[in-house]
Amino acid sequence: MASAQKQSANVDLFDAYFGRADMDRDGRISGNEAVAFFQGSGLPKQVLAQDLYKSRCGNRLTEITERASADKYEAESLAKKYEEKYKQAGDVASKLTIEEATFHDLQEKKMELNRAVVKMEQEGDADAHFRLATWYPRRSC
Repeated sequence: MASAQKQSANVDLFDAYFGRADMDRDGRISGNEAVAFFQGSGLPKQVLAQDLYKSRCGNRLTEITERASADKYEAESLAKKYEEKYKQAGDVASKLTIEEATFHDLQEKKMELNRAVVKMEQEGDADAHFRLATWYPRRSC
């Protein structure tokens, strides 16, 4: 019970300090409000300057460290996305090369077939039609 009363008294004390420091009553203590609050504490300016400087540097260091960590994470994420896209582009290029080779083979066969049809028509060869049909098998669907 005594520790609950002590904790309640500490909360009340900190609330009172916060209320004095938060001069514009916005629920936050700005840098200017903090300076004004500590200047009113009665501590020597040398002590205040040293403590406020350490606090400001510590906060800035934390801010820079967090930003650097976030930037590192973003860079790693972008690197992974780049590697995935690079691999996908390689896969597409390989498929395209295969498709181009297949297309050229089909074009050659088409040309040969056209030449055979023209030759068959010019020569009037009845057996050429049979040879043509056996040479170019039908595709099953």
